[in-house]
Amino acid sequence: MAQRSALLIGALTHTRPEWQALSPLTSTLHEYPTGTRADFLALCRANAFPNLYALYRSNDSNKYTGNFDAELLAAGLHGEGDRGVVDAGGGERCDG
Repeated sequence: MAQRSALLIGALTHTRPEWQALSPLTSTLHEYPTGTRADFLALCRANAFPNLYALYRSNDSNKYTGNFDAELLAAGLHGEGDRGVVDAGGGERCDG
């Protein structure tokens, strides 16, 4: 299996076992449960989430990362599965 990682942004309340059950499908399960957009951007720029294939945002995670936009993708939040990410502001695809 190719190296793939998944990222959880925000906290899970009732589905922690389901999240952990994904580990056989990935090489790493990353979590960003709380923080600021600036901190998240810094982590992305430092390649803290390499080989990102899957991402899940909890309902309240926007307060930690802000909107998914061109700035965030340019900071390095992309990977194997980023082909369907769209910049909601302009409707253009964000290829990072």
